[in-house]
Amino acid sequence: MGLERLTSPEVVLGSASRRQPVSGFTLLEVLVALAIFAMAASVLMVSDGRAIRQTARIQDKIHASWLADTHLNRYYVEEIFPATGERSKTQTQSGRDWYIRDIISNTAQKNLRKVEVQVFQGTDKPDDKDQPIYRLTGYIRRPVNANAK
Repeated sequence: MGLERLTSPEVVLGSASRRQPVSGFTLLEVLVALAIFAMAASVLMVSDGRAIRQTARIQDKIHASWLADTHLNRYYVEEIFPATGERSKTQTQSGRDWYIRDIISNTAQKNLRKVEVQVFQGTDKPDDKDQPIYRLTGYIRRPVNANAK
């Protein structure tokens, strides 16, 4: 009991400053937690960026589908039997420019034409290799003459 008693913390520091259990985190634990949080935050930022790009892409596809649908329906409403070939035009909708291309071809039925509407973003003519944002195919029949029976 001699030497141990003299060097114990209670004897050296006195009875007034008795050691109590320490609570809290060490500096190393805080740094490890901060590193884990930083990595998780960076992963979330990357995935948020992807989600934003995907949302913009979906919005483009929706606008392009509206354009293609409206464009194809004009053939039906106006009862136009289009000549075969390729037609194109540019159009602005919702503050964006779009390039619309119609590819019209014959079918096995002489009174029926296949119309493929392709919608591209921008006003520049796309190359043949470029993929449209949206593609819609419809069939137009030759209008029936109301006077003929």
